[in-house]
Amino acid sequence: MAKIRVGVIGAGNFGELHVAVYKSLDDVEVVAISDPVEARLAEVSQKYGKLDCYTDYRELCARKDIEMVSIATPESQHLEPVRAVAEAGKHILLEKP
Repeated sequence: MAKIRVGVIGAGNFGELHVAVYKSLDDVEVVAISDPVEARLAEVSQKYGKLDCYTDYRELCARKDIEMVSIATPESQHLEPVRAVAEAGKHILLEKP
């Protein structure tokens, strides 16, 4: 069975948690993360295996090899990433309180 290729938008505490959980699953491959803070991207990428990093979530959404995206941004910053992921035709897991 092929692995589901996942991207995560938001590399804060919850975004990192998503990456950690996905990495623990045999049938999932985390391939990319996005966050506007480059230092945070580098930290999470290094910790979880050199993930592709994007400061612009639209670049992550444009990747044809990503099937699903977790959105773990602050609630006030959900709308635009959700639209971008939906327009790209990918499955969405949205973090909300």
